[in-house]
Amino acid sequence: MAKKATAKRITQFLDDLKPLREKYGNDAVAKKAKIHPANLSSYVHGSKSPGETTINRFYMNFEDELNQPNDSNESDHSKQSDEPNQPGESKQKKDYPTDSPENEVDEPGIIRHLSPPAPDRTSDFIDFLKATNERQLKDNERLWNDKALLEKDKAELREEKNRFEKRFDALLTNNTTIAESVKIIANKFDPPKA
Repeated sequence: MAKKATAKRITQFLDDLKPLREKYGNDAVAKKAKIHPANLSSYVHGSKSPGETTINRFYMNFEDELNQPNDSNESDHSKQSDEPNQPGESKQKKDYPTDSPENEVDEPGIIRHLSPPAPDRTSDFIDFLKATNERQLKDNERLWNDKALLEKDKAELREEKNRFEKRFDALLTNNTTIAESVKIIANKFDPPKA
């Protein structure tokens, strides 16, 4: 099972992810980070929580870009902890949050909407939900129509069964009448011996 990321690490990941998505778009960032675009979007919207492996893969692929000084990263650097870099690390490299037991994410999706979704993605999501709802309504209508047709067919089969049963009863009655007639005729030609 994949290692869970801490809440602090997920927050940092989302903070670093947001400007990249705004700059390049969800699909381009997902492709470069080797993350499925739907999962990346789910991380941003809070419906899923990324694991430690996913976050590490993201930072490996965007390390150079995230270390470049620019306006958006300068504000991120001001949010960084004041702890000194580990020996052997350059001063330029970010201090990414480390794991700590008190920040463990127990369940997927426990951290929700740390950053609001981009407005253009919100309208796309609303359109998607509307389309899904319309499809569901059409499917339900089709199911109700199918159910009505099945009930109609069931009623017709019951009627046909009743017709066959009546015909069978008539044939039995007819056979009984024929059998009695045969006995009467047989008695006339061959009277029973006493």
